[in-house]
Amino acid sequence: MKKSFFTLGKKIEIWSNKINGSRKFSLDTNVKSEELLSESKTTDYNDSKEEGTKIIISNLNKNIKKEIKNNNYKSSLKQELGYIYRNFIDENKVMIEVNEEKINSNHINGVKLNSREIMNNYKVTLYKGNKGENSGIEVFINDYMKYDRDEGKKDIEWGKLKQSKYTYRNCIVEINYKGETLEYEDNKEVFYDKLREFIKEHKENFKSKKVIIQYEADVNIVEELKEYYNEPSAKAIGEKALCKLYELYLDETKSNY
Repeated sequence: MKKSFFTLGKKIEIWSNKINGSRKFSLDTNVKSEELLSESKTTDYNDSKEEGTKIIISNLNKNIKKEIKNNNYKSSLKQELGYIYRNFIDENKVMIEVNEEKINSNHINGVKLNSREIMNNYKVTLYKGNKGENSGIEVFINDYMKYDRDEGKKDIEWGKLKQSKYTYRNCIVEINYKGETLEYEDNKEVFYDKLREFIKEHKENFKSKKVIIQYEADVNIVEELKEYYNEPSAKAIGEKALCKLYELYLDETKSNY
C-alpha cells in the first residue's frame, strides 16, 4: 500500500475518525535524501464529522499532476474506483468520495448469460460484454478484487479456451469467492478446469463472424495475377479469388433449382 501511495505523491496522511479509536498516521519522504518519515498518534473522535477514514496525498508527482489536468481524469478515477470496489459499495461496507463526490458502484457493461456456483464457495457469472468492453476474468475474494480482467486471463491461462470458430472476444467472467485466499490459491487449478468447461458450454454466444484463410502459393503466379488485375497485394488477389468462387457457387446452386 505504501508503494502505491508514493506513486502518487510524496506525503500521505491517513485520518481515522472512529468511535472505538481514532488515529492519525502520516508518511513523508524527503526528495533529496529519500528518507521516509512517519508519525502515528491517537486523536479524539469528532462526532461532528462522518465516521470513517480519510486519505490525503500531497506533494504530487509530476506525471500525476499532468494526468489530473486532463479533463477526463476525475470521471475516469470515479469509474475505476466504482469498478474495483463495487461489491463493497453494494453491500454498504464502504463509502468512497472523491473531492466530496460520492462514488457509485460500476458494474460490467454487458449481457448476463448465466450464473452458477462451482465447488461450493465459487459463484461464477458469465457475461457477453457490449462493444468496447475488454474480455477477461475478474476475481473477487471476500468482495476484494484480487485480479482484474487482464490478470485473471493470465491466471486462468486464457489460451486454453481457444477453439476453432470461437473467439471469446467479448467474454467476461466475474468470480466471487468467500473464504481464505490461501485456500483459493491451493484449489484454483481444479476450479479453473471446471470454469473453462462452464465457459465452453456457452461457446455459441462467442462464435466468430469471420475466419482467417491462409495458404502458400507460387509467387510468380501471384505476381502475374497482381499485374493483370491491377491489385496491390497477394491478400487482394486472395479476396478476389474467394469472391469469384462464391459467385460461381451461387450461380451453380441457382441452376439446380
